[in-house]
Amino acid sequence: MLIAQAAILISSIIVEVNIALMINLYSELKFSCGKFATIADGSVLVETGSTAVLVTAVMSRHLTPFAGFVPLRVDYREKASATGKIPVNFFKRELGPSEREILASRSIDRSIRSSFQRGMAQEVQIVCSLMSADAERDTIVPAINGASAALTISSIPWNGPIGAVRVGYINDEVIINPTRVELYQSKLDLIVVASAQGLVMLEGTASELPDNRVLNAIKHGFEEAQNVAKAVKEFGLQYGKNKMTINFYTLDQNIKEEAYNLIGDQINNVMLDFSHKKLSRDRAARKIVEDHYQKLQEMFPNAESFQLSDSFSSVTKRILAQNVMNKSIRCDGRTLDDLRPIDAEVNLFPALHGSSLFKRGESQVFTTAALGSKLSLQRFDITTAILGGERHRSFILHYEFPPYANNDIGRVMENSRREIGHGTLAKNALRSVIHNDFPFTVRLTAQVLMSNGSTSMASACGGSLALMDAGVPITRHIAGVAMGLMTQHDDNGSKFDYKILTDIAGIEDYFGEMDFKIAGSTEGITALQADFKVTGVSVDLIEEAIKKSAVARGKVLDIMYGVVDKPRSDVKSSAPVF
Repeated sequence: MLIAQAAILISSIIVEVNIALMINLYSELKFSCGKFATIADGSVLVETGSTAVLVTAVMSRHLTPFAGFVPLRVDYREKASATGKIPVNFFKRELGPSEREILASRSIDRSIRSSFQRGMAQEVQIVCSLMSADAERDTIVPAINGASAALTISSIPWNGPIGAVRVGYINDEVIINPTRVELYQSKLDLIVVASAQGLVMLEGTASELPDNRVLNAIKHGFEEAQNVAKAVKEFGLQYGKNKMTINFYTLDQNIKEEAYNLIGDQINNVMLDFSHKKLSRDRAARKIVEDHYQKLQEMFPNAESFQLSDSFSSVTKRILAQNVMNKSIRCDGRTLDDLRPIDAEVNLFPALHGSSLFKRGESQVFTTAALGSKLSLQRFDITTAILGGERHRSFILHYEFPPYANNDIGRVMENSRREIGHGTLAKNALRSVIHNDFPFTVRLTAQVLMSNGSTSMASACGGSLALMDAGVPITRHIAGVAMGLMTQHDDNGSKFDYKILTDIAGIEDYFGEMDFKIAGSTEGITALQADFKVTGVSVDLIEEAIKKSAVARGKVLDIMYGVVDKPRSDVKSSAPVF
């Protein structure tokens, strides 16, 4: 049921608009604009129950250099005052972003990024501020919907709207936007984001829920998310501003075609030379571009440098897609459903409580397990404890990505947003198989030694092996696989044919259209995360990807059980004794 109400206060030149969307009997979203932060390009207050999130959208009026990606910044911040508390730190104020805030920012970013036109030349910032929170309602899904609404009514060019819902699974029933109490009982905690064209983003955890039930939840969530997107669209049509006319970094099709004519055959030869590894393939392709850059520049003397470099990059993307779509051949010689070679071992250093080395293709992760007393619990600040429902944590996983893993140099410093996100995904994949009554605090450290795609899933695999090596009584092994997508659009670009790739390498992630990570056991799924670059991803495509991933996951699990098939009967002598 959709309810819209508008009131205009002429004296203060404020327009207040309320739009309420009844998603189910227990969940209501209300959007309002015109009262808060009206100087921003777009500003919307989203309310559900007593929870309120203010979301603003602002676009810089200055051009940013071409970077090959949308210059988008998302910041989600929670105030202790929103929960009626005072921060417990010495300064009695909010400090840097918490892990929960960083993860929420990433979720919002991944939900809206693909709806911006490629080549955006001006930076956009989304700020989500928690104004009020109750003990029942989620805050992150309203923030995602608020970002969609703020962009939709703003003057910022954007190809939305999108809608988001949280999906639970209780007593064999799908629950849309469950309360926090219901989430404790749920076997699934899944965020589904969708547009009118299809799925946009998936992110969730599960308690070894069978694949078909996860798919059923995605289908229900998809329908409800589209209802939210429709409401936001109506909100924008009634109260939105005119969109600004701005410049985009666009590629000249003539330059792209000439670049393809110049190096297409040579790039194809490199991509079909299966003796290449990651670095040698990249260097060979880079050498071809360097040898022909000046010639293309002479052909188009007025072209900007980004048009030349991006045109050459488009050749590699085109060649990879053609080989997959027309020949079902990948650049490392695998068929569409093949896994990369896997090596795994445990107990590398006897002094450690537990350790593993997991290598898949050219992605390699060294994982250690350390056991401590309950005094080593990770404890959270009061705001995170109230909003996240977790006062302390006895299972911790930290993911580290040093620069040498990519043959780069750089600063080795505190974890980036990406590292926090990847570590959380791996942790969520493993969490459901660890017994709550295990008397130790467990910390896994997943250190990426080599990176060529899907290191978060390698961290889940390595973490499972290290836990068994440490004698942590996990019920089953957990394995993860990343699924990819190559597409071929029709003449008008409205529809596309596709082929799904199993266990994608880094180049297939970079030039492909999907990164769908799925982890689980022989019993079902424990974690999933999906991002799409292409619009119009259907539930049928997701169903196909999940089925293929289940087969691949089974193969990885067979290898892992061949290395260690059950936890040690007791912890090592190096472990603490209580």
